[in-house]
Amino acid sequence: MKKLSVLTTLLLLFLIATGCSGTTKKQTTSTSAQVESIVNKTNVSAEEAIHLFQAKYPNTAITALELEQSLGQPIYKLEGVDQQTEYEVKLNAKTKKFSDEHKETLDADDQNKQQEDQLNVQNLLSLEKAATAAQKKVHGTPVEFELDKEMNITYWNVTLQDGKKEHAVKVNAQTGEVLEHETDD
Repeated sequence: MKKLSVLTTLLLLFLIATGCSGTTKKQTTSTSAQVESIVNKTNVSAEEAIHLFQAKYPNTAITALELEQSLGQPIYKLEGVDQQTEYEVKLNAKTKKFSDEHKETLDADDQNKQQEDQLNVQNLLSLEKAATAAQKKVHGTPVEFELDKEMNITYWNVTLQDGKKEHAVKVNAQTGEVLEHETDD
């Protein structure tokens, strides 16, 4: 009986210790092998994710695209708009299954603003090429990708993890030119 109690206590301590291990704001800290797998586990390119989204929601313009690890799976978060509706959805980048679908009718202000928010997804740089461009600027392993727009330039915001440091590198989504980078300690 005493051995069973000791084993139960050790198991409980182990579970508590592993459950309390540190994570970053977006739960992206993990071993290098796990972190690298965000690109390696992705069976769906960014272009294919956009195509699947637009097949599901015809005549939409893409306004947001993000790839991150969630519960061990690479997940795309996509947003798009048509003339009257905004769509948000998650797409499993391994299985191609959609989830968490949301639709919202645009108000007059949002309808007028939709052109501003539209991302240029023509001739889009692949995740691999965006990661390579970012890694030429700073050392680290890609943990997250976000397609964004500033001053009419669509860019990949590539987040790289290097130990306890996190780097954000903006890479032009069409040319691969590094636009800027920041480091958080």
